[in-house]
Amino acid sequence: MRETLFSEDFLTLDYLDDFNMLMTTWSGYVDFDSCLSGNIRVKESIKRNQSIALLSDMSKVQSITKDVQHFLLEEQHYQLANQGLRFHAIVLPAQWFGKTPEKISIPSANDGKRLEIVFFDSARIAGLWLKMKIEM
Repeated sequence: MRETLFSEDFLTLDYLDDFNMLMTTWSGYVDFDSCLSGNIRVKESIKRNQSIALLSDMSKVQSITKDVQHFLLEEQHYQLANQGLRFHAIVLPAQWFGKTPEKISIPSANDGKRLEIVFFDSARIAGLWLKMKIEM
């Protein structure tokens, strides 16, 4: 079952209880304040639900600012790893795909486990990858 936890113009945050997974759908123009607000909601939801997987669909994002890019690449994933997240599938817009690393692994400061981040160009394929990881 899917439960919507948060919904604004720029972000919808859903919880998929069958997989104990969160799904974010970002859209439009994402500025730094929107990014931080959304990130707070995601971190709270990871902690509350003890989710280990997150699918971030960014395929509908039209533009993000440089400070958002910096935050996403340099800070957010360490925060998510420290919340206990283990798998993060990120769906990129077609024009961005191939301009990022294919896969990133980030250590958690808390338990030595790693957050595995993989970039996709399809939400369906990203979801299948997460399902496989969760069931392992």
